Amino acid sequence: MRSARPYSIILTLALFMPLLAQGSLPAVALAEAGAFPDVPATHPFVQAIDGLVQMGVINGNPDGTFRPGDPVNRAAMLKMLYIASGKTPAATSVDCFTDVEEGSWYETYVCDAAAKGYVMGYAADNTFKPARPVTRAEALKMVIVVFGINVGEASVTGSATYTDVPVDAWFSSYVNSALQVGIIPLSGKEYAATLSPNEPIDRAEAAAFIWNGTQSSAVSSSSNSTSSDAATTSSAGSATSQGSSRKKVDLDDTGATARIFSLNFPFDDIQRFEGKTSFSYRFNVDKPFVADVTAKIRDGQGGLTCTLFRLDANGMSTEYYLGYTEGVGCYLRSALSAGDYQLQLQPTVAGTEYVVETAVGSGDDNDGFSQAANLPFRLTRVGVLEDNDLEDWFTFTLTSEQKMTLSLTSADKLRCIINPSSNVDLFGFEGPGCNAAYTYPAGTYYVGIGHAFPKAQRQLYTIELK
Repeated sequence: MRSARPYSIILTLALFMPLLAQGSLPAVALAEAGAFPDVPATHPFVQAIDGLVQMGVINGNPDGTFRPGDPVNRAAMLKMLYIASGKTPAATSVDCFTDVEEGSWYETYVCDAAAKGYVMGYAADNTFKPARPVTRAEALKMVIVVFGINVGEASVTGSATYTDVPVDAWFSSYVNSALQVGIIPLSGKEYAATLSPNEPIDRAEAAAFIWNGTQSSAVSSSSNSTSSDAATTSSAGSATSQGSSRKKVDLDDTGATARIFSLNFPFDDIQRFEGKTSFSYRFNVDKPFVADVTAKIRDGQGGLTCTLFRLDANGMSTEYYLGYTEGVGCYLRSALSAGDYQLQLQPTVAGTEYVVETAVGSGDDNDGFSQAANLPFRLTRVGVLEDNDLEDWFTFTLTSEQKMTLSLTSADKLRCIINPSSNVDLFGFEGPGCNAAYTYPAGTYYVGIGHAFPKAQRQLYTIELK
């Protein structure tokens, strides 16, 4: 039975029957969240973050979180702005800065931006410092120049807005322009008398700067008159010129909101997805056990995905488990330690009905972070995923930064995800991947090796950190 308010639900007694049988009625009926479990609907920049997700500018981290308080490096900020503005960097073989690694994910963005005059780098040693956290002043300049917003002359009135923005500062005109077109101040983060231009910004603030840039009417007027990006006028340029008329994100239409139940484990439930809106179940674990989860589409076409997050005290998640999907079903077998968890279900086809069943199960003593086996350096390990053994886990810790490759070899297409823990300082939105060289910062990492199709088949693999 639906209420008069769109996209809200009143659950009938029939839907609660499986829960009543186990004495686990939801303590909280429904709540809403953003596109990421660590960006709630109450976050001041949730619209900006969800808006950039819909535009394809950001995808978050491999574990499904956004980590809004993490820093953003200079290269990542530049790449996000290129995508948001519809610009495509030109391929280049020219060494634009001495510290831009050839073949890196950011090379074309940085070198193209240098060629177009968006960035100047550091003249003293001809470096760009791509991994350095971007400051508020640097970020505002990047937004202004990449979106092609006209930069006015610095004025005493404009500079006086912030006591720490001198009239003769190199960033003064960019700050003034950002104020005039509405990029700053940010809603929920009024800078009062000071801007702190040399302080690093976090991911949430970077998203708000970029989103406000896409919504500014100054983008459309300036992009029509600029010729600095002639190479992308026909395609990317047209996207930029329409920045002010882009459809604003309607969370109910896009499925970025979520329905969240709080209850006791184990539980069973039957629901129907509203569009592609996800459903989530939160529960507390007071002592370790192995959780078995089966979610299946029972009415309609398509399938669904399932992800299990362990929530930190601040609502973030660095421990997560991606479900194994096969046919109309999604399956998890995860060793859980004490703490708060959230199970999220997402449909592939709108409006389908699903059933979810959970139970305390038994595994092979290698089914989660708490059971992860140590992965020594330069020692090949042979692993076996038995039938219905959905995932194996490994861990390693580095005391200093090292460039390494996590090698996974198998006749089957196994899933391999490297998950940095909270003590790892990762810049930007790029993280390590399996079978690829990567410079790993110091800290602890967890590696999940997931079963390939079909799950009722024994699969062998070798894994080595080298």
